[in-house]
Amino acid sequence: KQGGPSSLILSWQPPSEIEGPIIGYIIYYTNDVGLEEQQWAAQAIIGNITETTIQRLNMNLTYYFKVRARFNMMFGPISDIVQF
Repeated sequence: KQGGPSSLILSWQPPSEIEGPIIGYIIYYTNDVGLEEQQWAAQAIIGNITETTIQRLNMNLTYYFKVRARFNMMFGPISDIVQF
């Protein structure tokens, strides 16, 4: 959902398969879905929080998002891509 003139409030569900306590999430986003994953912007979320605000977006563009949970020693699977 839109959180302001250039921000978006993104929420998600925890992964269905848990590999221990969730210590955070990584949010990946881009307006060019053809880029390699390492070229997407990333925002780290600390703690088991399932909502964040992504700021400084151009609301005239389509953005693509995916989420990955962080556990103590590993990452969970990456989510499907959603677009706004």
